[in-house]
Amino acid sequence: MHIWNRRSNDINNVCFYGCKINCPQHISNPIALEISNVKIIDKLILENCIFYSFVLFYSIKLNQQKNIDIIDCIFRQYVRFEHILLYPKSILNICGEKASFAQDLMFYNCTIAGYLDIRSEITGNLRLYKINYLIEKKYQVGLLSLQDVFIGQALRFLNCNINTIDIVNTQINDIYEYNLNYRTLKTDASVVFRAAAIKNNNEFLIQKYTATVYDERLKEGLSKPKTNVFKKKKNTPIIILYELLNKYIWEPIILLINSFYSREKLLLWLNKYSNDYNRSWIRGIWFTAITALIFYFILNYFGLVKPVFVIDWKFNNFRIVSEGYLSLIDIFNLSGSNFDFQTNTLGKYITFFARIFIAYGIYQTIYAFYKYKK
Repeated sequence: MHIWNRRSNDINNVCFYGCKINCPQHISNPIALEISNVKIIDKLILENCIFYSFVLFYSIKLNQQKNIDIIDCIFRQYVRFEHILLYPKSILNICGEKASFAQDLMFYNCTIAGYLDIRSEITGNLRLYKINYLIEKKYQVGLLSLQDVFIGQALRFLNCNINTIDIVNTQINDIYEYNLNYRTLKTDASVVFRAAAIKNNNEFLIQKYTATVYDERLKEGLSKPKTNVFKKKKNTPIIILYELLNKYIWEPIILLINSFYSREKLLLWLNKYSNDYNRSWIRGIWFTAITALIFYFILNYFGLVKPVFVIDWKFNNFRIVSEGYLSLIDIFNLSGSNFDFQTNTLGKYITFFARIFIAYGIYQTIYAFYKYKK
């Protein structure tokens, strides 16, 4: 069965209810239903139908605030959505207690500015290839929602840019991804992805989605800036500098202030910026070096009888300053340096706390090396 309006390429309202649609099996690649090259003006509804052969939805545009509803339908073979354009506030809804897909459900080269909402049983794979969300000034929805879904094989992403991924009460046996970009991954979604990765011993994805879970918990309660990470920007020096300052200075400071009242969030903050949740030994080195530098400045101006250095930008005492900095980092005195800090009472406390955090940074660096080796 092929639905195609040759005259206007528009469909106002089409409803299939209680149908059993078959196709002769002697035809190569039999298609039970094909709806292609149309614009849905009002609604397209498939309800309580059984499809015994391949179903294809091709080159369909769905206007704003319009739906494609696929309710309580049973598909015996695989289903493919190709070149589908969901405008903002439009919904492609696949749901129902009886709904099931015996083989694969595939979305290929689709643009989603509305909602893709799936609530059904998929015995095979759910494949999403080359999915993009439409960039508009007023609308940035692009929501992929999976709720009460069972995916028997794998959830597969290939070259997808998705605004928001939201997964609730869903079982996924395996997850595969290649070039998956998303603006927001809800906490429940990252937990489901992590569970699927653990089940299949995918160490890379385990670490990735563990970090995502922790990041979401760390940022809970903070308002997120409404920026579009997929919108191409001209990388001028000012924009690059702004992004670096935002990522490595302002965001850590804001998150640290927000974490002071929660022991869990404070530990997450330390884990994130000391070695990126055990994933980056380079960050461990930077954390150790910067922590020592901060404490060195505090110690120099508040904790010493006589400051080791004064900032005059002439670097006349560079050797002495360097020796003092290295001596503070060398908490085990491995170099045998005799550099002596003439500390006052406050300086002894500053040195004590400095070496705790420096030792923590060294430990995180070594532990990240260990995880990287595994």
